[in-house]
Amino acid sequence: DSSSGNSASHYRHVLASGLVGFGKEVKGLADSIMAASLLTSPLRYPPKVLSVESNAVSFPLSFQQAKHYAAPAGRVVLIGDAAHTIHPQAGQGLNLGLLDVESLTEVLMESLNAGEDIGSYSTLKRYEEDRYWKNLGMMTGVDVINTLFKTNGEGPLSRRLEFVRSFGMLGINGLSMAKEMIAKFAVGSPKI
Repeated sequence: DSSSGNSASHYRHVLASGLVGFGKEVKGLADSIMAASLLTSPLRYPPKVLSVESNAVSFPLSFQQAKHYAAPAGRVVLIGDAAHTIHPQAGQGLNLGLLDVESLTEVLMESLNAGEDIGSYSTLKRYEEDRYWKNLGMMTGVDVINTLFKTNGEGPLSRRLEFVRSFGMLGINGLSMAKEMIAKFAVGSPKI
């Protein structure tokens, strides 16, 4: 209902207004989003849940990364948990996802400003090249830390890992520069 100011066309106008200066292709994105969602009333509530049809399930926390973040045919990229999964230790999964978004945004803006096709494989591949190895480095580091901290068993290997863990933590704790470098790396700072 357009008299209330909550109509789909009102939101389409607000979204399109926020995209001024980004080119005709991106301005059309607002219309595409609204049409694809078949939005008749943007403030509609979801249907009420009447029952749960299955039991709760769980899955193991794992270290996984997609082989590629950008589809060779273009137009599709994976970001965040769709591109990589990591043990939730220290909240690094969220940080990696946010850094993916930041990188993809920068790549798309550079491409748009250069008049390139923002959905082309060559454009989206630049995002993959920027994030793939950085993500893998952080994921590997978290996985190593997780492995060191979950080892508390018996035997010579467990005792060695406990020694390495304790020695490493004492060393890092005693070196403020090392702690600062680790913190900067964890938040994706380009200068370590």
